[in-house]
Amino acid sequence: MREQERKDVENAVGPVLMICGGRVDLVVSAIRDDNPEIALQVVEGDRQVRVLAPYFLRVTRMSLQWHLGPRFELDSLESMIVTSAGCMRRTSEEITWEAGSSSRAELTAPTSGNGLAP
Repeated sequence: MREQERKDVENAVGPVLMICGGRVDLVVSAIRDDNPEIALQVVEGDRQVRVLAPYFLRVTRMSLQWHLGPRFELDSLESMIVTSAGCMRRTSEEITWEAGSSSRAELTAPTSGNGLAP
């Protein structure tokens, strides 16, 4: 593996989403819209979908509502998040994931019922 590819893998960030009635594909479409310059890695499992990008990833409320309807809010996305890689931050308009200050972004389990790591 090339050095840059190794660093990208080590610094991969993003959510692991619970599969919920066909909404995951629409969430992934919204994430793609908000990150057009990033080659996303989408890994599908039996009950979960992992969405990863090197170093930084974002999804906006506007893109989610475009794909899932005007009543879909960031709280709805948070309820689908099983865990995240990287540092997850939320504002009223978007959720972002960033590689931490360490050399490797670790998967972190949510510590509260809202799906956000501290």
